[in-house]
Amino acid sequence: MTSSDKFTAYCSRILLFASVFFCGCKKDNTAVEQAKPLPGTLAYIQKEPRFSLLSQALTRSGLDKVLPEGNVTVFAPNDSAFIRSGWTKETINRLTPDSIRFVLSYHIAPGIIGSENIAGFYKTFPLTLNENYKPNIVKNYYGLFFNGNHIDHANLKMGDGLIHEMQAIAFPPTADLLSTLYNQPELTIFSAMVKRFSILRNAIQKEDLTLLVPVDKAFLDSGYTLQSVNNPDTVSLIKRCWAYIGSLYQGRLYTTDYLGTGKFFRTDALIIPGSSSVSYRYYISTDGKEIQPSYDDLIRGTSGIVVAPKLIRQNILSRGGIIHTVDLMFKPLK
Repeated sequence: MTSSDKFTAYCSRILLFASVFFCGCKKDNTAVEQAKPLPGTLAYIQKEPRFSLLSQALTRSGLDKVLPEGNVTVFAPNDSAFIRSGWTKETINRLTPDSIRFVLSYHIAPGIIGSENIAGFYKTFPLTLNENYKPNIVKNYYGLFFNGNHIDHANLKMGDGLIHEMQAIAFPPTADLLSTLYNQPELTIFSAMVKRFSILRNAIQKEDLTLLVPVDKAFLDSGYTLQSVNNPDTVSLIKRCWAYIGSLYQGRLYTTDYLGTGKFFRTDALIIPGSSSVSYRYYISTDGKEIQPSYDDLIRGTSGIVVAPKLIRQNILSRGGIIHTVDLMFKPLK
């Protein structure tokens, strides 16, 4: 073998050794990366900026001492959800630890509850750290839902469980339907109507109902004020327009119960005895944000809807029913 051949063979051995060495290093680095432990649920919530209010509330309530125990599922409202519900940083500091714990413990379930271990088109009511109430967890074509509230980012895997990010706080039901209605600050005009007219009040007191109720701004935009509820000149008009102001019907229905094929009927005969029974079909649109008349009513022009009412707050629970608020009044028939 010539010196040139010996040099070539030597270089080849060097290159082979280098390639083996670097491949080995790459494999080792990959193994280290794969073995890197996932953060715990509490550590992730405390570090993630969009959960800053949840982190604050967990600390104030003392629930931060529970999460490190592991094997938990947290249905985590983000900061937008807290602000939308009026739970700002200042509000959380004013609330008692017990009141915060009552709400947030409802969002924490022992064990793993995720898309992988919930069968399709399945509804379950798991135990939570709030021993008094069980939430409604649904999985369907449109995703995973907690009490009808869509889980925007599901199945965030942690080292000790799962986190599901939500755009809403799910408050446990604590009062009857009528009291819950009266306690909604944006429904004062509708509440005044219910207090004014016993026929409405008696119907709601039967409970096991779902209400779709326009907010105060919807009334004001249509020319109704809180004072006009007690004005004798407008009483008959308000009563006659009831069927197009709100919807009241049997059964407790979350917005998820409408998605895809769900519909509801409205009829003035439910509220005004002796009147002609006229029903109109409406649907919650598949995105769960708008109310649309059925196709037949729409093309006949009898629905009274020109612009689709939008759902503002969904799935307000009580012990006797559910309230959804909308941004427009249903208009009277022409």
